[in-house]
Amino acid sequence: MQYQKEQHEFKRRQELDYINQVKELDNLEKARRHEGKKALNEDFMFFNENLKGEKNDRKKHERHSFVTDKLDFFPFTSGDLIEKHRESLGA
Repeated sequence: MQYQKEQHEFKRRQELDYINQVKELDNLEKARRHEGKKALNEDFMFFNENLKGEKNDRKKHERHSFVTDKLDFFPFTSGDLIEKHRESLGA
């Protein structure tokens, strides 16, 4: 009877140890998944911030070039052009 009780207790301890090992492995797997998600999110945020920065820079450049092209199109911006225009008017 004592032997069976010890055997039963030994099996129970082995099963508990096995369950604890499985729980520990499961916790490690969860932590690994969490770190993976965190790394992916950080990469996405970094990539997204770079895209936003590039888009903003492109918009600023397009706006600046639009304004400068518009101002450069005005025919009387240069002093030489103004003088030629005045001469053509006879002033």
